[in-house]
Amino acid sequence: MSFTFRLHPLGPLVLGGMIGYRVSDAPAVLDALDRLHSAGHDDFAPAAVFLTAPPAPFVPGHVVGRPILAIVPVWLGDPEAGAEAIRPLFEAATPLFDAVQPMPYLALQSMLDDGSQPGRRNRWSAEFVPGLDASLISDLQDAAIAAPSPLSQLIVSPLPEAVRTAPDSAFPSRDGGRWLVHPVGVWVDPGDDPANLAWVEAVTSAIRKHGVTGSYLNLEQADDDRVRWAMGVNRYRRLQQVKAAWDPGDVFRHCAHVSP
Repeated sequence: MSFTFRLHPLGPLVLGGMIGYRVSDAPAVLDALDRLHSAGHDDFAPAAVFLTAPPAPFVPGHVVGRPILAIVPVWLGDPEAGAEAIRPLFEAATPLFDAVQPMPYLALQSMLDDGSQPGRRNRWSAEFVPGLDASLISDLQDAAIAAPSPLSQLIVSPLPEAVRTAPDSAFPSRDGGRWLVHPVGVWVDPGDDPANLAWVEAVTSAIRKHGVTGSYLNLEQADDDRVRWAMGVNRYRRLQQVKAAWDPGDVFRHCAHVSP
């Protein structure tokens, strides 16, 4: 068995960082992000995150600890061209802070590493949706404000057209899904399990009311039924054949599980 991949040049600098907004600005900001993404810039790889503002050097003191919407507007091409391209994000609403600048890709990739400490408790889900309608955005705003743990996040990321239209593969559920909505429940105290598990379940249920087309199983703690649904019958059967040939003892089962 072999795996072939193609490398692409990157950098040495990309435009990245974070722009912070009030949660109430989400409809205008996410609309601007959607329009930018729909323009089809190959160098634009953004994400939006509802989170509690961290005590980072670029976050003003009066914002730390508040629920915010953060946009991470990664531009993989020329940083000056990227700065001009993302201008609509700054026109959609007045930011609470702006930490976007040219930086090495590794610096961007490790920007939030401090938020991923060992020993923390987690519950995730990951839903593909056709779009960000007003009702879904409202549900995400409510969930962000109601999160019982300041470590939890709601990540909203558009799918590049090249990903959505790639030929059939083991990667499921891309047809019709333009956005990935990824609730990430994170907390520390086992005594807080009920409240945090309930929050993830509630926000996941709210997202699924808006026409979910599938799941990104790499970002979900899915049971076997969910894996079969996300994969689809034909894809799941093909993966079962691979599983039976290469892992008949079901050693690799602590993931998106395919039964032998």
